[in-house]
Amino acid sequence: MKTLFTNKRVTLFAVLLCAVTLSASAEEVKKEYHREMVPTDNSTLTVINKFGSVVTETWDRNNIVIDVTVKVEHSSADRARKLLEMITVEFTESGGNLKAETIFSKDFSSISWKGSNNNFSINYIIKMPARVNLDVSNKYGNIVLDEHSGHSLVNVKYGNLTANKLTRGNDKPLNTIIVAYGKATAYELGWAEINARYVGMFSVERAQALLVDSKYSKVSVGEVSSLVTDSKYDGYTVNAANNIVAMGGYTDFKFKKVTRKLEVETKYGNLTVDAIPSDFESVNIKAGYCAVKLGIDPGSCYRLDARTSYGSLKLDDSNFSADRRIQGNTSTEMAGKVGTCANPRSEVVISTSYGSVRID
Repeated sequence: MKTLFTNKRVTLFAVLLCAVTLSASAEEVKKEYHREMVPTDNSTLTVINKFGSVVTETWDRNNIVIDVTVKVEHSSADRARKLLEMITVEFTESGGNLKAETIFSKDFSSISWKGSNNNFSINYIIKMPARVNLDVSNKYGNIVLDEHSGHSLVNVKYGNLTANKLTRGNDKPLNTIIVAYGKATAYELGWAEINARYVGMFSVERAQALLVDSKYSKVSVGEVSSLVTDSKYDGYTVNAANNIVAMGGYTDFKFKKVTRKLEVETKYGNLTVDAIPSDFESVNIKAGYCAVKLGIDPGSCYRLDARTSYGSLKLDDSNFSADRRIQGNTSTEMAGKVGTCANPRSEVVISTSYGSVRID
């Protein structure tokens, strides 16, 4: 009986000790900033942040409202307060433009951050008209954008981007999105330049025109009118496009449907196009060390000029009228008409080495 009572006392003491330890394990302190501005027709809002999130919400009011919360958690209450003092948000207003920047004291990094409960964040919530130009940069944190029709320059590193609608069209400068070491999702884009480095997945559901420079990334596009890309060590998937111009190295391209023009120059990867309809305009492929597969509508009529070296070329001979056909030991040349029309308006030009070509 005494042993049971003693065990209960020990258990109760352990629970109380745990509760005290948890409550004293981290001291949370915070401060808040609030700023408002009435923008002009050409105003630009610039936001530069680190170690937190930037979230925009568009509304129909003609003013910009910025709320920033700086929060510090540290096992030492004194250090928590000191660290909070070392983080400031500076606002600069000039010529109808507004800039908000997170500033860290030079002594900030000298404070010990050892301990699982030590943490800090600087989070922005911005309400603004959609027409205001936006220049936002965030490092070690996420960016979430609402609908914006003004010019947008977005730069996120070591964080993720979510963009609802960036609808600016073919107006210079184009919208620019830069993502490195994170992920990105854009639901609707007008014209946009994209720079992607080490992006786990850059997903665009719908866009008018995309100019993409990517390396070591995965890119997925739902519907796009025109895509131009310079790619290295990537994986691309496009559901539907009117026009695609792609340069690749060590990249796998998977295009489900290309309706008008396709131009690809690539090495050390694969190119697959599932569907090219009969009214396409042109296909131009230059590839090395690459497997090429083109699903051209069997009812199509087009001029074919294909050359391969140290590879293979396969197509349906029953629908091919040859002007030139040369089969060498290491090369193949085929030129002529595919289909039954008298004067083809479409053309397919293929030049490959050390790879296979298949036209279905």
